Amino acid sequence: MNARLTTMLLLAATSAAQAECSRDDIQFYLGRGFSHEQVTQLCSAQPRAKQSYRAYTDEYVDRTDHEYQMRMRLEREVVLRGSIEGNDVQLQGGYLSYIRKQCVSEGVEKDRMFGLKSCPNIRYRIRLAGLTVDPKEYKKRFLYGQRMIRVEGVIRREPMPDAFSDIPDEYWRAQLRKKLESGNSTKIPLRTGVDFHAVRGTLEDMVSFETRRLEESARRHAGEDSDDMDLGDAFE
Repeated sequence: MNARLTTMLLLAATSAAQAECSRDDIQFYLGRGFSHEQVTQLCSAQPRAKQSYRAYTDEYVDRTDHEYQMRMRLEREVVLRGSIEGNDVQLQGGYLSYIRKQCVSEGVEKDRMFGLKSCPNIRYRIRLAGLTVDPKEYKKRFLYGQRMIRVEGVIRREPMPDAFSDIPDEYWRAQLRKKLESGNSTKIPLRTGVDFHAVRGTLEDMVSFETRRLEESARRHAGEDSDDMDLGDAFE
């Protein structure tokens, strides 16, 4: 990385109110495969961390530290936002969500009089806890084309308000809606040029984090219920 780029990234990072990126941080992120845009976004959005944590190498971090976990989660969020082919990519409340077009057709496509096709915008909302991430690399056209990650779990799909606005007849809108993807599995499309294995690993890390968090929350609630039961028994 040249000195000019380092200076530009440092200026971008320090200009934000909560920026906490040093030169070592920037070089570390770039070495891990982050793009220049992702590094700038990460440095301008990350929470303030302890002074002892500068570049998050594996040599001296405490993986159980709350600040470390927050920062690593943010890093993974930046990676996924920059890697998924879709609009409004978000990670919030234990869910991954994004908007992308899904094309469906009805009738004989080669016959323009009877063939209907529409590509409405659909919001996908995928619960991370308990999600199964397929290790296999999928392609849009079997052996070539866009790379995709197949996942299985709790998946919701919601057509956006402008869905099927190009189809004037409500009957045919209803017919096309029936052909939209459904079920508990989907293939997340990736942007051209991203590393499939790196993105899949990042998604798996997020799934593990959210699954552990859900399990810990369930154990805490189970313990509280047990305490309440004991308290009630004491007054009987």
